[in-house]
Amino acid sequence: MQNALVELFESIPEMVRQFTDIALGAGGFDPFQFTMLLSGTVFVTISVVFFGYLVVGALFRPLGGFPTPGRGHRDRREDEFRGN
Repeated sequence: MQNALVELFESIPEMVRQFTDIALGAGGFDPFQFTMLLSGTVFVTISVVFFGYLVVGALFRPLGGFPTPGRGHRDRREDEFRGN
């Protein structure tokens, strides 16, 4: 397991080099390849951030006690007491 983790971190510079080669193109700068790489990066980043937001919300939801926007703890307790 430790060996796999070391190999993962050692492969990061190689990954950066390969992405740079793709972005700049093998025969020189290619705007089409650069645009595709940039748009893919944007789409993946947005997806990862949104999924991370959902995961964090799902992990902290069971802890409870967090106020919902526009409704404080007191309002919720009063609604539960009155049966609303």
